[in-house]
Amino acid sequence: MSILKYRFAWTLFIIITFTIPACDKNETDLLDPEETGQFVFYNTSNGLPGNFVWDLKLDSRGDLWFATYGQGVSRYDGESWTVYNTSNSNILNNNVTCIEEDPDGDMWFGTDNGITFLVDNSSWFYLTNQDTILNVLDIKTVSTDLVLVGTDGLGYIIYDGYDFYYSDPSPISEQNTINVIEVDGDGNIWFGTDYGAFRYDYQNWNGYFSSNGLPDDAIWSIYADSRGRIWFGTGGGGEVAYYDGSRFHVVSLFNGKNWNAVVSIFEDKGGDIWFGTWFNGAIRYDGVLMHSYKEYNGFLEDDIEAIASDKDGNVWFGGWSKGAAKYTLPVTLK
Repeated sequence: MSILKYRFAWTLFIIITFTIPACDKNETDLLDPEETGQFVFYNTSNGLPGNFVWDLKLDSRGDLWFATYGQGVSRYDGESWTVYNTSNSNILNNNVTCIEEDPDGDMWFGTDNGITFLVDNSSWFYLTNQDTILNVLDIKTVSTDLVLVGTDGLGYIIYDGYDFYYSDPSPISEQNTINVIEVDGDGNIWFGTDYGAFRYDYQNWNGYFSSNGLPDDAIWSIYADSRGRIWFGTGGGGEVAYYDGSRFHVVSLFNGKNWNAVVSIFEDKGGDIWFGTWFNGAIRYDGVLMHSYKEYNGFLEDDIEAIASDKDGNVWFGGWSKGAAKYTLPVTLK
């Protein structure tokens, strides 16, 4: 494809290890009606290796992964935790920023200076740039032979199943920071930058900005929902927006009165859209109303970095500094 070009000068390390024993933790049955519609909190006192949870990822085996900045990563199978850090494994470093699973089922962990790969749950690989610090902001599997890596200051990097490359010159090549990468239902690739959103359909590039209807040009989150809408969270303002294939629709968060940095977006099993914000906690949109979850009314904290679901459909939240929370969806879904 046309976006492949310019090989990196990479340093690749390979180390073979095996999974460490997990620490057990009892967990309430998720189907218990008394637990539905409730939050359960997790931190270093009950399983998490660290309280800075900056990303969450459900893998194809049904395990939920936690990127804990400063304390490596942990895997939760619903009953016990397995922790990987520099003291008990060969992970590159403990500052993990994002997580992705590739088509082979291997896990990618972006860090503030390179990528670590866990292959077959036993072999560690890691990749760094010899010439500069590689601060990874997002990793996205696009297809069986294409994985894209968004970085802070180095644009995006391409893995084609064999090697890593810079991108070709393109409208996005001037955007040095790629905050988020998403793929829509038609296979188009969306890039969120500090200066707008860009869509690539494998032939053409299109740029979208506040002048086109986005609430702000700093795009911090993008999410393709089950209805074909592409949601955009920005670095400022009291609004989010979704793209329906032809135009943007702006949706107000709390009537536009509060400043929000929307850093994560997720659709739950019932079809509600959740927004993780800095300063205003989590916000759930049921299609009509916004529902606020903040620290003052018993939620985890007001700075939410990541949102994902587990294999049972429960919604999990990663907090900037106070751990994680699990929300057990009501049994009756929409």
